[in-house]
Amino acid sequence: MNLYLDTSCIRFSTITFMEKNKIRVKKGIGVLGTQYLIFSPMEKYILVGERALNQSYFPGATTVPGGILEIEDLNKPPTQALIRELNEEVSLPFQKVMYLNAILEGWNGISVTFLIKIITHNSYNFSSYESLPADKDEWNKDLTWMSITELENETKIQFLDGLIYFQSKVIGNSMK
Repeated sequence: MNLYLDTSCIRFSTITFMEKNKIRVKKGIGVLGTQYLIFSPMEKYILVGERALNQSYFPGATTVPGGILEIEDLNKPPTQALIRELNEEVSLPFQKVMYLNAILEGWNGISVTFLIKIITHNSYNFSSYESLPADKDEWNKDLTWMSITELENETKIQFLDGLIYFQSKVIGNSMK
């Protein structure tokens, strides 16, 4: 997979400073995160999940898979770190290119999230009815496929982070 991202300035980040100085804070504060806009082969569906109800950050909200990069990831090429996190979240065959869709500021003004677009491989036997197993500590149910048309018209579900960005910026702009 190819992704070009200059992470040379990350060594000066809050995350690195805290790690080197053994400063511990609550999980989710000052992190470098990823979220994945995972599309079906023809890009008509996107993979989403509902956050577990015991989560402190927007329990029950619908969002895309993602996670937090580890301190060891800062010593790896960005693509390798992003693929490691992606494979932790979901096991699917993907096309060889990832796209950096956006860099989102975290809820606390410290965290940063890389919003990555990736498309499942054409050889993937896609079914919109398929659900994918999800970590029950993070997700209320298994991950499911939502049609782009449904996402475009949905106003009742509480979306979160990257899914809000995609719905408002990408889909919203394509309708203008």
